[in-house]
Amino acid sequence: MTCALLLDMFFTAADLARLRRCLTGTARLAGLAEPRRSEFVLAVHEVTGNAVQHGGGRGRARLWYADGALRCRVTDDGPGFTDAPIVTLEFELAVTRRDTPGLASAAAPGEPARR
Repeated sequence: MTCALLLDMFFTAADLARLRRCLTGTARLAGLAEPRRSEFVLAVHEVTGNAVQHGGGRGRARLWYADGALRCRVTDDGPGFTDAPIVTLEFELAVTRRDTPGLASAAAPGEPARR
């Protein structure tokens, strides 16, 4: 297994623009071509923004290359998830699927599945 740490950066809201530039440059140097590079950077940027907003105001981003893939892990000091947001998300997803033609039919909690 080949593994190389490419970026290890602690961040706050004030660091997000600099972090995004570092991610872009590091991904480019690691050989990730467009448009995947921009998609990767955007996804990591969204997660880091969420870490700042919901995870205690700061976080850590680590970018590494392992087994032919560019990988990123973002961690923060937030409390984590509770069951309430997960249940709400499942309910909203079930309603969306039920009301959207072409998707597999799923019932909202307490309703029978449509056929």
